[in-house]
Amino acid sequence: MELKQYDFVAIPISSKIDKLKEDEILICNNDFEIGSIKQVSKLMVRKTFVVSKEVVIKKYGTLSKSSFLKYHNNFCKYFGCNDE
Repeated sequence: MELKQYDFVAIPISSKIDKLKEDEILICNNDFEIGSIKQVSKLMVRKTFVVSKEVVIKKYGTLSKSSFLKYHNNFCKYFGCNDE
């Protein structure tokens, strides 16, 4: 699938972290270069979706490069994509 410049892949987060499924990974404020979230949460990779930048109403921050790579690798492991 080819995404247009105004679309991006989004991964939902949840603060309910008591049970993690195989595709879920924790995210915390240490993962952000700029911004923050209210509490340690989890990314739910299986619920990934494409969203238009035009409908985004709030941005929580920017991940550090190392955190982005960690979550990107987790995403690719789940969906079987190549990093080419």
